[in-house]
Amino acid sequence: MVSLSNAFPAELIAVQSTQYIKAGTVIRLFCDFTTPPKFKYLMIATVEPLQVFIINSEIPEFIKRNESLLADQVDIPHKDHQFLTHDSVLNCIEVHRAFNISHLKSELVANFSEVYKGILKPYILRNVVDVVENSENLPLKTKKQIIQAIKQDNEI
Repeated sequence: MVSLSNAFPAELIAVQSTQYIKAGTVIRLFCDFTTPPKFKYLMIATVEPLQVFIINSEIPEFIKRNESLLADQVDIPHKDHQFLTHDSVLNCIEVHRAFNISHLKSELVANFSEVYKGILKPYILRNVVDVVENSENLPLKTKKQIIQAIKQDNEI
């Protein structure tokens, strides 16, 4: 697929792409912190600081065997999120600060259609807020940041 990023001035793309950087947005970036390192779908949990949750295609067995970890998973149905290739699961056990905002902006400018995937539906974001609020695995400060960001950036 041809990227339209080259057809417009970089300044315009940079300004326009900023509007897509908000809590609840799904992006796809290369993650060197996963094993093995690979491209992953991620949900932006907060913008300042930039924190993301990983989206997985299935729940790992070790999580299925741990009630506390399993409680921090949010189902994302493909039928409502066509930018995903299949039903997926948002892992809210741990938030990652693996990227800085300037890196994300430059990736969006360079290859918008490959990086920006969409935004989670409001009912999923409400589920994320509930899961984060009740999480036994996230620090209280992080929970407050995420809940505030999702509510502030979305109409839920």
